[in-house]
Amino acid sequence: MYKEFTGELTVYAKVSKSGNPMESSNSCESEPIVVKSGSKNVVIKINRYLE
Repeated sequence: MYKEFTGELTVYAKVSKSGNPMESSNSCESEPIVVKSGSKNVVIKINRYLE
């Protein structure tokens, strides 16, 4: 049913107080990082505040 992805991925995290996934003020996000498929213990540091 699902095909396993191999290669590199660019990932980032975003947290919004409202829970809205769209870009908005008063949310926090991380810098994008590149990880290999299957990586474990990946750390995403949320370090930007959008006003």
